[in-house]
Amino acid sequence: MNIAIIGCGVYSMAIAKRLSEVHSNTIKVWTEDSKKVKEYEKSHKVPSIFKEEVFNDNIKLYDKYYDVLKDAEMVFIITASKFINKVLVDMKDYFKPNMKIIIGSKGFDIENNTFFSKSINFISSFYRYTFKAY
Repeated sequence: MNIAIIGCGVYSMAIAKRLSEVHSNTIKVWTEDSKKVKEYEKSHKVPSIFKEEVFNDNIKLYDKYYDVLKDAEMVFIITASKFINKVLVDMKDYFKPNMKIIIGSKGFDIENNTFFSKSINFISSFYRYTFKAY
């Protein structure tokens, strides 16, 4: 399965590591930090997150949404909750029908006093299809 993870923190990389145990999975992790991408390409490590942890070959890091989302069947959004709405708007051009979106961030949308699944439904209302948020 092609899996995208938006966010490159401790929780994101722990989920990526666990999902990578199924060797047929391809996991692409998005980070806004191009230094982390270069660091990872050389060593399969992200020392700023896990000092000595070496990640499996089926995990790749990218700093562009297109590279992470172009083939994604399932998307985990694991960012700080205050960034989720921005990330959803930034990702909107890459959403596809039947894409499963899992929000792994804690909290809720304080600005709109609602759950983040409502934000996904709002963004998907601009398209002819809807997304399923989990």
